[in-house]
Amino acid sequence: MKHIVFLALLAGSQSLNAQFTKGTRVAGLTLGSAGFTVVNSNFNSRQTGARTSAAEREFQFQVTPSLGWFLTEQLLAGVQVQGDFTSQQYEGGNNVSRNSRSFTAGAGGFARYYFSGSGLLPYAAAHLQLGMGSGRSDWDEIYTAYSEKGQGKQTAIREITTGFSLGVTKMVTPQAGLDLALGYRFAYTTYRYYSESTVRYVNPPATELVVRDYAYQGFTNGVTLSLGFLFLLEPSKKKE
Repeated sequence: MKHIVFLALLAGSQSLNAQFTKGTRVAGLTLGSAGFTVVNSNFNSRQTGARTSAAEREFQFQVTPSLGWFLTEQLLAGVQVQGDFTSQQYEGGNNVSRNSRSFTAGAGGFARYYFSGSGLLPYAAAHLQLGMGSGRSDWDEIYTAYSEKGQGKQTAIREITTGFSLGVTKMVTPQAGLDLALGYRFAYTTYRYYSESTVRYVNPPATELVVRDYAYQGFTNGVTLSLGFLFLLEPSKKKE
């Protein structure tokens, strides 16, 4: 039995070594999150019996190109860049409209360690990244007692993110593979928010300019699911 286990581990190690060799360059492309969400809701008032509807749409796209090198036959390390775009729209009947858009771009490093295996190649990975970006928003809201219309912007967005993941690589050709990973992400974000809006009151009639100006800082964390593509390039040739 011990000989069978040893031979299985040896075969897995040989399979991994056949796929990855020291010095091999790796180009990757990961889709961290991409999707379009639509939520339609209806509300019935118990007091007045009035029926209102609301629609919310969110689009998010995150892409991460990377370039790495196998430092050993199992350890991959390199650099990555990331772009993240988010758009949100909310329509509350004929009275409320809110829109927001943001974009952040970042760069950092990553490391990935492959365990022995064949077919599906399991790995553990970690990354650290710095990012920056900006965002804009606008709204137009009409209520019984007042209405408000304004615009705002996020400036000097700064973000530090780190995380770890467990995943598998499936080589579909000798030079190309698919990645699937489940991880956990931590982020520290700061930015400045500034907005101006005009509020018009019905009774008594009056107009007010409302200015919001504040600095934000906060932590976020959560589970991530990513799908990626991996391409093996020929090892760099040493100059003689």
